[in-house]
Amino acid sequence: MTDSLTKRLVGPASLAVLAVVSCGDDGTPGASCDVGRMKLVECKLIDNGVLTCPARPTLVDACAFACVARASCAALETTYCGDGPPSSLESCLFGCLDRRRNFRCDDGQSVSDAFLCDGDEDCADGSDERDCGGPTSFTCDNGQSVPADYRCDLEEDCTDGSDEPAECARVQCATAS
Repeated sequence: MTDSLTKRLVGPASLAVLAVVSCGDDGTPGASCDVGRMKLVECKLIDNGVLTCPARPTLVDACAFACVARASCAALETTYCGDGPPSSLESCLFGCLDRRRNFRCDDGQSVSDAFLCDGDEDCADGSDERDCGGPTSFTCDNGQSVPADYRCDLEEDCTDGSDEPAECARVQCATAS
């Protein structure tokens, strides 16, 4: 099992990105992508490329979105660009881990909602991968498979980098690394 929640909240480049685009006030991924994009563009942290929304946002995603929406541009830059001590945004995001819930599979089994639509059937009956709004996995150019939500998430998950092609958004840090 891949813990997509850990990747969403702890991954080096995507610490806040998928959280930003995950869950808007109305719960629809499209609207939240627009809100997240506006915040990141306002802070001049991303270019105009594509960002991917989780197929089935969770309560953790909603919590993380709220953290990012309240964050200052300085806190976002510290989180994305790693040019300072941990920010209050990071503390808020890690606090969202307490919002994990269990998903009840159709057969009665229970799995963490972090495993919904991650490309792996964690429920014996596969119900955690149904109603995901599209493919749940992405096949890299080298044949490797990663969850579909990992494409265009500002972090290379395919060992060949094919999940972050030219049309994907790029982080733009003001300071030289």
